[in-house]
Amino acid sequence: MASDIRTASLASIYPPAIAADPEAARMALALDAELQQVATDTDLARLLPRIETLTDTVLDLVAWQYRLLRYIGWDTASLARKRATLARALGLYRKAGTRRGIRAALAILGVGAEIVAWWEEARQPFTYRVTLLIGPDGLTFEMYTAALELLDAYASCRDHLSEVAVSLTTSTRPAVDGELRVTRFTVCGPP
Repeated sequence: MASDIRTASLASIYPPAIAADPEAARMALALDAELQQVATDTDLARLLPRIETLTDTVLDLVAWQYRLLRYIGWDTASLARKRATLARALGLYRKAGTRRGIRAALAILGVGAEIVAWWEEARQPFTYRVTLLIGPDGLTFEMYTAALELLDAYASCRDHLSEVAVSLTTSTRPAVDGELRVTRFTVCGPP
C-alpha cells in the first residue's frame, strides 16, 4: 500500500475479494489519475498553513475571506506585513467572543480597550460597553469605523454593544483627522 495519497492506486486499498476481479482492477486503473490529481489539488487548497509562501494576490483573497480587506492599511501594506496581519487575524478567530479576542482585534488598529460586561455594573443583561484607549497617534474616523466593525465581528453573538467611549492614554495632544474629536467622546445607544 502506498503511503502518499498523491501516488497511491485505488487498487492498493481493495480487499482481496474485490482485488481479484479484473473489472474492478480496470476501474481502479481508470480512476487513479483523477484521484491523484484531486489529492494534489487539495494541497493547493490548504492555504492557512502556507501563509509564508502565498503570493500577494492569494493573500488578498484570504484576507477577503476573513473580512480584512477593508481595514486600514491593507492595500498599502508590504507582503511581510500582510502575512503577519493575516496570521494574527487567524489566531483571533479562535478567540472570538472573548475579551481577549476583542482586545487583540483592536490592537491590529493600534487601539487599546477597556471592556465592561453587564454583570460587572448591574446593567441590562447581555450588554457591554467599551472604552477605546487612544495613544499619541490619535484616531481617524476610518479607524473609529473599523474599530466598531471589529467589535461587531469579534464580540460574542449574544452580547450587544451599549456604549462606546474614546479616551486618551497620553497627555500629549494626539493627531485628529476628520470630524471626530478625541478628548472624551461617548456614543449612547446603538452605535
